[in-house]
Amino acid sequence: MTLKQIGEALAALAAGVEKTHGFLLGIGLSLTTPVDFKRGCVVGGPSVLPGWDEFDIIGRLNARFSVPIYVEKDVNLMTICEHKRRVPTVEDMLFVKVGTGIGSGMIAGGRLFRGAQGAAGDLGDIQFLSNDAPLCRCGKFGCVEARAAGWRSPATSPPVALALEPPAMCSTSSNSGNPRP
Repeated sequence: MTLKQIGEALAALAAGVEKTHGFLLGIGLSLTTPVDFKRGCVVGGPSVLPGWDEFDIIGRLNARFSVPIYVEKDVNLMTICEHKRRVPTVEDMLFVKVGTGIGSGMIAGGRLFRGAQGAAGDLGDIQFLSNDAPLCRCGKFGCVEARAAGWRSPATSPPVALALEPPAMCSTSSNSGNPRP
């Protein structure tokens, strides 16, 4: 359902680009979770996009578009942009994003470093366990993000309430109650 809506929005954008420029070179999709860049899918495991693990996003979009499609973690794209625009001569850098979520991207040797599972530098999911460790929306307890991110409820609200809400980007399946791509 969600990818269908994304596909429709991309088709409208592509039509506008083709009208004004005559061609479309490619499509990039940014997600708020660790991504296997080579395969174009959400990395399996605790994710803020439950139900998307290992889903073939590129395959689904390639059925509609005949251009290269790239899927990347949002903070990695922010890191690339900051590196290229602001500090292109810097070989090594750490970019930290604090907002609704907490994440980071790393440039090492002048190139984006994704790590083995697409989560290199994922500061938001570093766990600090304690007796009162709050539940994170990724499903783990005590994450930095569960303690400090913008989605976190006020101190008077139980953190579990937010962790049970489906991500805004996903629709909920009436059959299983789990978000689906």
